[in-house]
Amino acid sequence: MTIVLGTFIVLVSISTNSEVIAPLWFLIPMYLIPGLVLTLRRTVFAALDRRVTSYALTSRRAAILVNRRYFGGGLKFYRVTPQMVIEFNEGTPFSDIYFGEKERYIKINGIRLNRPIGFERITDGRRIVDLIREIQINTR
Repeated sequence: MTIVLGTFIVLVSISTNSEVIAPLWFLIPMYLIPGLVLTLRRTVFAALDRRVTSYALTSRRAAILVNRRYFGGGLKFYRVTPQMVIEFNEGTPFSDIYFGEKERYIKINGIRLNRPIGFERITDGRRIVDLIREIQINTR
């Protein structure tokens, strides 16, 4: 939407040779840059996050390591309990396993969103789900 609006301003100012719209050229970066950032965030930044994320499964916990240099990261552990609900999204060639939710507070209109937590885009998802279920049985 922002790219369309910026392009519209440019085309109208070029086609009409108007002195009224010509000063609006400075608005193009204001509309173009946020549109590019929103587009790149879903593709490029998600790929970079997957590149620096590692998963581990111990005899009692699931661990997620995010190894970012800037913007935080760290090692987080999630205890595997018999009450844990496992959501398995099988795909080819990658699968997703979610076993928790993190509540995130968004300040815009006070909306609360839940973001799923788990192992994303792993190659042998069925085997990992079986291991998690085995851990759940052994921790009773």
